Amino acid sequence: MTPSEWRDTLVVQIAGPEGKPPSIIEIERPRGGRVRAREWPNGEWTLPARESEPSCDELLDRFDRARKEGRQVSEDRLRIRAWLEGGP
Repeated sequence: MTPSEWRDTLVVQIAGPEGKPPSIIEIERPRGGRVRAREWPNGEWTLPARESEPSCDELLDRFDRARKEGRQVSEDRLRIRAWLEGGP
């Protein structure tokens, strides 16, 4: 695979509730205000992902809710927001 074939994505892991596996969410850059997201809810990369297209705010709210529940999120809010706005 060449660099031009790589998708521009960010992978965020949300720790599962106590004793449960994590969720892994791969997000693409927004298009038209929506973000293509693929999620593996049990951390199982080998299973088909669930796909959705939330808005940037919906996605950030989801990560914020996980933090409020005391769950670890692999990327901080500022990093995710900057990435969604076109930053590195």
